[in-house]
Amino acid sequence: MNLSNNRFSILLLSLIILFGISCNKEDDEVNFLGTYDVLEVCGLGNDNYQITIVEGDSEDEIIIENFYNFPVAELKANVIGNELDIPSQTFNSVVTFEGTGSLEDGTLTINFIVEEGGETDNCEITASM
Repeated sequence: MNLSNNRFSILLLSLIILFGISCNKEDDEVNFLGTYDVLEVCGLGNDNYQITIVEGDSEDEIIIENFYNFPVAELKANVIGNELDIPSQTFNSVVTFEGTGSLEDGTLTINFIVEEGGETDNCEITASM
């Protein structure tokens, strides 16, 4: 009887841990969702605009709409905790983005490189809802 109780306890504990981990991943993504007012500072110039972040295709992916004030740029980013990883992505065969970011105390910060028309620029976005 004692061995059976131990197995049940281990199974129950395993399910609780798995459920907790899956909820945390979902919460990470949800924290980023919404519309942000953006201040973008780049070497080639600055800009103010809005981005909207929506859920991606997987539980750890988000999509940043209107990135770089470029309407066709629906940039995919991977969420890990309060950090973002933006793998290299090209739009209209002309503009390529790659970068990292974080969300802290309601402020989204993204550092990225943009390549357009043979020029490369380093940029930083500071955004809030």
